[in-house]
Amino acid sequence: MQIDYSLATMNTLRLRARADAFSYFSTVSDLIALLNMARDRRWATTVLGGGSNVLLYPDIPGLVLRSDDHSVRCLGVVNDRVLVEVGAGKCWHDWVCESTTLGHGLENLALIPGTVGAAPIQNIGAYGVEAGDYIDTVAGYQISTNQIRRLHRSECRFGYRDSVFKRELKDDFVITSVVFVLELKFSPRLTYGPLADWASQHEVDAMTPMALIEKVSAIRASKLPDPSEIANCGSFFKNPVVPQTQAESLAVRFPA
Repeated sequence: MQIDYSLATMNTLRLRARADAFSYFSTVSDLIALLNMARDRRWATTVLGGGSNVLLYPDIPGLVLRSDDHSVRCLGVVNDRVLVEVGAGKCWHDWVCESTTLGHGLENLALIPGTVGAAPIQNIGAYGVEAGDYIDTVAGYQISTNQIRRLHRSECRFGYRDSVFKRELKDDFVITSVVFVLELKFSPRLTYGPLADWASQHEVDAMTPMALIEKVSAIRASKLPDPSEIANCGSFFKNPVVPQTQAESLAVRFPA
């Protein structure tokens, strides 16, 4: 654990924030020990992922924690799908690229900044795919009950940029790993406009997962600067949600 720790390199806006105390954790036992210490000292605790989509206060009281678990562990194949457990600290884009050697489905989520542990909270999504579509379970520690828990997809209550981790379990559940369920066969989702246009110029049967990842990355790069080059807080855009009747009315009025 380090005292009076700079978080300037741990947020994509590169704000000059400082934490009273900071520590990585690699295992659940490490996490529990740190949380118990913070409780004994009456410190607040804050969990930080990749540092995108956040605005940090100049001074953050108490203990800031970040997962240092980058592990990837194949659990086996069930019903023509492969289960893979990934540590919460794994860089999301690195995991998307690595996932193609094990299974498929996450390609459209390439280049989203952040970590694997943060992905279920927001149920990150892009170009017709959401992380929740390919999550089997989420493991972590519930602070209020002092319990290690493993939540099945149905318990995570994934919605549009939403989950139980933003609601009932907000600030009460530290995600330690995520189990993904990937397709063995590569079947790209190409309904998003620019991807559909790109696919029309290529033979889908000959398309590779990495080619799709490269295209998705190029589209994202054209919309948002690389935070390592130009500080920014990432994409926090969210589509408006309207009643079905209003959506149908709008579709009639504006068919294009």
